[in-house]
Amino acid sequence: MSQEKYGQEQGVYGQAPTQYGQQQPYAQPAPMAANHQPQGQLEKPADEWQNSVCSWGPCSSCLLAWCLPCILLGQTSERIRDPSMQSADLLNSDCFLHGAISCFTGCGWIYAMLKRTEIREQYGIKGSGCGDCCVSFWCSCCALIQQDNEVKIRQRTQPITQGYQVQPGMHMPPPQPAYHPQQVPVSYLRQQSLSLHDTIENALAAVILGQSMLGVGIAGEDTKEPAFVHLKTIDMRRMIEWKELIIPTATPNAQTKVKDQSKIKEEQEAEYYEDLLLRSLEKYHETLWEDLAGKPGWKIVVHHDPRRLGALRSRGPLSLEHKDEEDELSFDISFCFHHAYSDGKGGYIFHGDLQRALNNATQPPELQDHILHIPRPPVLPPPMDTLIPFTLSWTFILQTVWTEVLKPLLPMHLFRLEPSEADIPWTGAPINESNPRTHLRTLLDVGNESQLNGLLAQCRSHGASLTGLLHALIARSLARHVKDRPFRSHTPISLTRYVDANIAGSAFTPGKTIHCLVTTLSSVHDHDTIRQLQGDQDKRDTRPGGDAKVWAFAQDMTARLRAKTASLPRDDILALSGLVGDWHEFFRSKFGKARDTTWELSNLGSLSATDAGRTGSENVLREGHWFVDRAVFTQGTAVGSALCINVAGVAQRGIYVTISWQDDTVDIELVEELVRDVQAWVTELVEV
Repeated sequence: MSQEKYGQEQGVYGQAPTQYGQQQPYAQPAPMAANHQPQGQLEKPADEWQNSVCSWGPCSSCLLAWCLPCILLGQTSERIRDPSMQSADLLNSDCFLHGAISCFTGCGWIYAMLKRTEIREQYGIKGSGCGDCCVSFWCSCCALIQQDNEVKIRQRTQPITQGYQVQPGMHMPPPQPAYHPQQVPVSYLRQQSLSLHDTIENALAAVILGQSMLGVGIAGEDTKEPAFVHLKTIDMRRMIEWKELIIPTATPNAQTKVKDQSKIKEEQEAEYYEDLLLRSLEKYHETLWEDLAGKPGWKIVVHHDPRRLGALRSRGPLSLEHKDEEDELSFDISFCFHHAYSDGKGGYIFHGDLQRALNNATQPPELQDHILHIPRPPVLPPPMDTLIPFTLSWTFILQTVWTEVLKPLLPMHLFRLEPSEADIPWTGAPINESNPRTHLRTLLDVGNESQLNGLLAQCRSHGASLTGLLHALIARSLARHVKDRPFRSHTPISLTRYVDANIAGSAFTPGKTIHCLVTTLSSVHDHDTIRQLQGDQDKRDTRPGGDAKVWAFAQDMTARLRAKTASLPRDDILALSGLVGDWHEFFRSKFGKARDTTWELSNLGSLSATDAGRTGSENVLREGHWFVDRAVFTQGTAVGSALCINVAGVAQRGIYVTISWQDDTVDIELVEELVRDVQAWVTELVEV
């Protein structure tokens, strides 16, 4: 989003909103109410342990360390999180994980060592990883007692500060691995416009009032414990950006027949517009959200051709005497959002609500002089780990502990167990912390409904889904251009269908409430599979329709997706997301390292005809009716896959597929080859 400051018109709990126009560089959360405990002095230098590893008191800690060390470790973790221990849960995730590792592997000391290192780094205590390892291994009980006593002493010498009190239902879910705007632009058509700027502002205000997630900011977004905060007022002029896309006038070849020149000019101008739209969307993926405590972490961008829309923003009602084709307006409204607010499906919900609000054409009474007033704190839907009844098997827990905790600690090179480069999935260049430029391209534009139906019929006849087929075509193209390397793919899956209705209550309605509820299927594609897809390297085969290997890959991916969706919400990695204490540090730790996956394929499906406003020809053709003509989905690749393939569509209007990547992560020549391959193969398939 643009580098402008927001928040001077917003307020948070305990703080009145500043009058509009007043200069305030940053809107902070409510003032902290500090309750100072009596402070003491450290007996030893601050960079030393304040008690010896042989200090075995108190008796309760000694008994816990000897009999139930996992509970003592969990108690220390809770004390760090909440010094008052008012909401302590001793049987927490740290206790559970330490106990599981100890019971099944006998290596609980490793997890205790990691917690010891965290404490030492938090309080600036001198030491080393080697020392932590030795103490935790040889004197594990004593080490746990020392750590718990150390936290007690340190907290007694510091004031306990009671921070912002989050209202019921306002806990922020764990951030997803993307902090740049996600975008779901859609093209809106309207037969005739009445005060266009005000109409869109009124409709957007109505959507905010109906979706509680859209009326909050985020306090402490860059800390370990972010929280949604109530914004008492929102300046709607800061939530809508009008973006002009200047399209050069197309000039068909002079030798072209006159009757064809108009069609060619229209096609050329459409291509110009698409390119300008994608170049504009790229920039919104490159800038982090600012002032999240003072304004919502989302906005809409109205991309338009100023020759048709620019003048309408300041004009009144259009004349109804001339109802020709020029009265039909077309422009793109992009919903850009921080991932903590929504996922891709939430983007569809947003546009469905916006379409209905536009057709309702009323101004909410809460909107006055461009300022939306929200006096009462919204009731937010419960967080994901509350809404989804995740369950974990011991097998899954032990596999995850081995993969994520123990295996990275082992010196694999000493045992000659390090995989060769040829056995590591290709994922492009390592993650670049400088946040290079994002690139977007159109991968597919199947705007003809009959062509899309033909493509889906091909998939059904081979027992595969469209998502499975796209995976197969992407893998086949990469197999031809990235030699002798396996691949790994991700497929996001919506968790909406798994929501516990008893917990959701009235705060969350599946398919109608914006939220971020998504997990992913991770798939490894080994050497043998990739070699089969490569086929004859001497021939550029562009006819995959009869290629059994392509359809076998598509069938396999379809089967994996069905198996994953059938198993949910059991044994999913998101159930352990609470173990990540600092999400910012979690993502920063990835800088300079290899990306997790080669590509991610996100298929949002199609926006329903009802949400698109296209139910019944009498409605679409009615004077002044708004409806959605197409959907485009894009997302950034800052710490995710090397390539992101994003699929969206509108019922009865086809699908639109984009591909995104970052500078220096993937060669642009490789992307262009992939685009050409997939477009050629899909063209062949729809013509069968």
